[in-house]
Amino acid sequence: MNSAIVLAAQRRRALEGTGETLPEEPAADPRRVAAGHAARDHGAGFEAWLSAQHKLASAAGIARIRKVGPPVAHTGLGGRELRVVGLGPADYQGVARGGRAVAIEAKSVEARLSWADIPQHQRDDLDDVAALGGLALLAVEVREAQLFAVVEWGAAPWRVTRRARPGRA
Repeated sequence: MNSAIVLAAQRRRALEGTGETLPEEPAADPRRVAAGHAARDHGAGFEAWLSAQHKLASAAGIARIRKVGPPVAHTGLGGRELRVVGLGPADYQGVARGGRAVAIEAKSVEARLSWADIPQHQRDDLDDVAALGGLALLAVEVREAQLFAVVEWGAAPWRVTRRARPGRA
């Protein structure tokens, strides 16, 4: 979920009952909402496929890799509610046979993956794992091309396009 939306919801809850005026929530564009739901569903399908591959790798004794998320804290009455309290690492973390650490970031895109599509905290995690001798991977589903690709993070073929260059249109 978008961190701005989460922060706005938390602020609204904090202001409820204080007498302060709550800011109006902007109306959501139905097309963007539908596109967001579709992207989430595609990503969930790709992650389910990756998780199945990781189960096979575990059964074969190759690696133990699990889906991870951001750090959370128990809150509320009896600690029954969970609240995100930080940024998470790459999507999957684990260890390969022989003890080598593994970090995998998974992305599902319609046609093209941009460097900017990978949040800085996930890039940092992949960089750190690779710098320490681990295996940092980028797994990408390109739906338009019906393609799955997995590349080493440091060898990902990023290109700088004219649009991305400063001062160019």
